[in-house]
Amino acid sequence: VVGTKYEEPAKALSNLEIMNGYPDGEFKPNNTASKAELALMLTRVVNMEDRAERILYSEREPIYTDVPKESWAFGYITIVTDFDYMCGVTDDVFGIDNVATNYEAIKALLKILEYYQAPNGDDVEYVYNKALSLKLFKTIGDDIASIDEMDELLTRGNLLLLIWNAFNTKYIGNATLVYIYYPDAEFAEAPQPIEGFYTT
Repeated sequence: VVGTKYEEPAKALSNLEIMNGYPDGEFKPNNTASKAELALMLTRVVNMEDRAERILYSEREPIYTDVPKESWAFGYITIVTDFDYMCGVTDDVFGIDNVATNYEAIKALLKILEYYQAPNGDDVEYVYNKALSLKLFKTIGDDIASIDEMDELLTRGNLLLLIWNAFNTKYIGNATLVYIYYPDAEFAEAPQPIEGFYTT
């Protein structure tokens, strides 16, 4: 990704331990991201990876038949389901190996940023227009150029840029401060800033 639009976001999200490359040192932005991988990234975005690990060793029962407690993604999928960031393909099946869609990722990020309100009309259109107004598609280009691309398969590159752009929605002066939300009062009474993550 050196010299591409992915370079700066990849470095920043890697430093924050939110999204990393592969063991061979490559990021592979054109690879698709599964629903389980999306659940992992969203858990990291809201800074609940430790909680996911605790869930793994708790007495919590599985929500979905295809996500047993032995699954590496059990804690992450439990969290994104509990906080309604993601849902299964049915009430009983998450679709752990399914490739996520642009729509699923964008809707989840809107919920995390507290910009999502269930519309009376078409949900896909609402999510697209809301993301457009928040400039979540900035730098993504033709990959999500219209509402027709919302149901396209999510690539790692698009996920990277969506998270990066979502992090740049809270403005303080001439800098952008990323807020990580803790929806559960057990963790914090108010949103907590990530120290040192500013862009000018």
